[in-house]
Amino acid sequence: RCLNPVSFSRLRACQDPGERVHESVNIFVTHRQRAGAQSPLSSYMLTVLAFGTRGGALANGVLAVSLLGWFAIIAMMFGQAVRSGTEASLPGIGIPVWALLGALLMTATAAMGFKALDLLALLSTPLKIILLLATFYAALKASATDVWEIAGSGQTNLGTGISMVAGGLMVGGVLRPGICRFEKTPMHA
Repeated sequence: RCLNPVSFSRLRACQDPGERVHESVNIFVTHRQRAGAQSPLSSYMLTVLAFGTRGGALANGVLAVSLLGWFAIIAMMFGQAVRSGTEASLPGIGIPVWALLGALLMTATAAMGFKALDLLALLSTPLKIILLLATFYAALKASATDVWEIAGSGQTNLGTGISMVAGGLMVGGVLRPGICRFEKTPMHA
């Protein structure tokens, strides 16, 4: 197995094409993490340094459009989740309204910085624990046949699901330097 994420010799040892792709992505992300940890520069500036002014602008523009799309998907997922939880008590509020409110809340939290994230974590962590315990209790009460009988909505096909997961991993890999630049050493990244 190819376990060392930064070894090109291990990449050559990979026989399975899927394993080679996985190892290549590991090498790419690991080097991006190290670059971020060794430099105080953001992902945007590292991209400009790597591709030049025009190439960096093009790459960052593509990244900005893809992140805007992912933000819209996250906001819509938030809207659907809140709508399904409040359908009985607030029947007049639709998914787009909840998605807009969620997007505004997420934007405000990001604009305020780490203090707002700290407050959000302080408020949401107990709720997440309660939800986790309730889900755990419901799972223990249900039988295995009950779980397998739940039908999917059929709205998302396999290709779309794979694209969503792969796209999320790719965007996460590209943005790693911006996250890892706050690490003390490259080993922490």
